[in-house]
Amino acid sequence: MDIKLTIRSKVCLSHLSIQKDGNKYTIGEKNIPKFIRVPEAAVLAVSVADGSRSIEEIKTALMREHEIDVDMEDFFTKLLAIGLVKSVDDIVLVSESPPSPSHERIVKISKLLFNSWTAKLFAFNAIVVLLLFSAKPALLPTFKDIFVLSAIGINELMVMGITCIVIVLHEGAHYMCSYSKGIKATIRLSRRFIFIAAETKMTGLWSKPKKERYFPYLAGMAWDATLILFCLLVQIGLPDHSLLVMMARLVVLLLFTGILGQLLPKAEKTASVWFSLIYVCGIGIVTILFVSFTFPAFLEVVSRAYNEIASYPIASYLFWGGMASFSVIAIRLVLFLVGSRNTYLDKKSGVKRIRLWKRNSQMNHSVSKRLKGAKQPYVSVRTTNPVSRICSPAWPRHVIAFAPGR
Repeated sequence: MDIKLTIRSKVCLSHLSIQKDGNKYTIGEKNIPKFIRVPEAAVLAVSVADGSRSIEEIKTALMREHEIDVDMEDFFTKLLAIGLVKSVDDIVLVSESPPSPSHERIVKISKLLFNSWTAKLFAFNAIVVLLLFSAKPALLPTFKDIFVLSAIGINELMVMGITCIVIVLHEGAHYMCSYSKGIKATIRLSRRFIFIAAETKMTGLWSKPKKERYFPYLAGMAWDATLILFCLLVQIGLPDHSLLVMMARLVVLLLFTGILGQLLPKAEKTASVWFSLIYVCGIGIVTILFVSFTFPAFLEVVSRAYNEIASYPIASYLFWGGMASFSVIAIRLVLFLVGSRNTYLDKKSGVKRIRLWKRNSQMNHSVSKRLKGAKQPYVSVRTTNPVSRICSPAWPRHVIAFAPGR
């Protein structure tokens, strides 16, 4: 529906959430989900845009009560273009539907698993893991822990199956913890540097206060720490070289490298000095991870698989074990390509530029003196995608500011 706003249009924004983040605010709708960063003046405008006042009346009220003179028609037009306007002149653009029974069931279950008490338990488990690694360095994993069975092909299939289970548990923790906050989440494949990654999209969390966002972001790592603790206790309590201990060491290796992988940055840059430091640290971590674990294990797998294919007849299960190893490598390559494709599509469609005002226009309002007179000719609008990684940005990337009144 093509709707053009005028100064007499009555715009309703009562469905938008408002969260203060430093000197600015985050507003948006968790069910779409889309969020933007705005100055304080925008929040004042949004708070009175309940569909009963025209844009001209809102502009007059802000000028009279707060001495704010900005182009309200332009501001609401940009919100309409993004899709954040609920209705215009009683024409509903964003309808609200009640949560489905399945959604409510997931929320109830997730609140049992992720709450203030379990958060303390997860933190305690992480501390115990660090103490055990410090007291017994032999418990630290090595790349050799990936070889549990002598038949390399069967071992590869087993490792792949356990890896899938570990990933499901990790991303499931993000997924369920997000639902415990009443926020829907989705899981998909992506790529971080050279590694395949599963990501949990929790964009709706921007509708929550900052302190409520961090538990869902860290839920996967918290669950990993709990599983690592269980596997370490298995290693301590059972005889060495038993199958259960070897399986436990394998799980610890997968979880340990997975936690390191949480520090890997996506292919993105920002002017933030702190994020630049994290980015550099992430490159160092991925180099250590690749040199110490991934590459040696890959060479060992290829060497063993080749020897099995070359040394045993086609009727031998070891021959087919070697073939299975190369099949697993091929499957992982396909998954890598799928993740790379999703990452490429994000880059292609995730960055959109909206010209919010003419070049060299200035924000001019008295509510926020820090922003007064700042030159902002263009604003880059990117789809916010907080995912399950520790270096997720703590702010949405949509930004809107005001043009001066006219």
